[in-house]
Amino acid sequence: MTEGEFGCNIKGGEHLPSVGQNWALFLDFDGTLVDLAPTPGAVCLSPAVRFSTLRLFHLLGGAVAIVTGRTLSEIDRFVGLPDLPLAGSHGLEMRTLRKSKPQPIINRAIVADVIASANTFAAEHAGLLVEEKPAGVGIHYRARPDLAKLVVEHVHGLAKQFPEMELIPGKMLAELHPRGVDKGKAVTAFMAEPPFKGRIPVFIGDDLTDEDGFAAASSLGGFGIKIGEGETVAQYRLPTACASRNAIHQWVDDLSVPLKQASV
Repeated sequence: MTEGEFGCNIKGGEHLPSVGQNWALFLDFDGTLVDLAPTPGAVCLSPAVRFSTLRLFHLLGGAVAIVTGRTLSEIDRFVGLPDLPLAGSHGLEMRTLRKSKPQPIINRAIVADVIASANTFAAEHAGLLVEEKPAGVGIHYRARPDLAKLVVEHVHGLAKQFPEMELIPGKMLAELHPRGVDKGKAVTAFMAEPPFKGRIPVFIGDDLTDEDGFAAASSLGGFGIKIGEGETVAQYRLPTACASRNAIHQWVDDLSVPLKQASV
């Protein structure tokens, strides 16, 4: 089964560079591997995408990682690939080949305060959804786009109150997160170690937080692939998440050809 059977162009990656055996692939989750959903828990990773991600992991010698704002536990639940390297919470949590790395020291009292403030604020405005994270909090306003400015102002105010934290804008989301942690630093950390070291980094994502990943990949000799519209530092672009998933399927096919020829 392919994504094209669901009405998406199966040739979504036709304008991208040809996949190389020396790539190191970094994948955002929401809006890349899965479509955006009304609530964070409503997303669904298709069996076809899960299989292709696992195939790429093996075809690229393990140099495939998901880099996301989600927590590691969430990604494990949605993806179910325990061997896959992960960077969760925008790089705060990291795991390489099942080995977790120590997290930076976090002031848990501050995290508790910002979560409490977010919950109080959301309780006063119907339709908002609070997402508690290991080192911060996000307020989703997808069901109340009319409150976008108010939500961003509230989170910005929290960032002023707690200078250790910073506002991270997202798609229908305003998030508060520790300063000095981003997806670009996660990519750089992965690229310093095998099996990523010495490869060409390729980062795929759709949101503002992915721009740090694009920039890091470019600085390390690779490139970014932006999904959707908007200004970006990525060198390439795909129109939709569905197109990005079809590119992943195509890369699996392209990398499998030499193996099939060698077995003949």
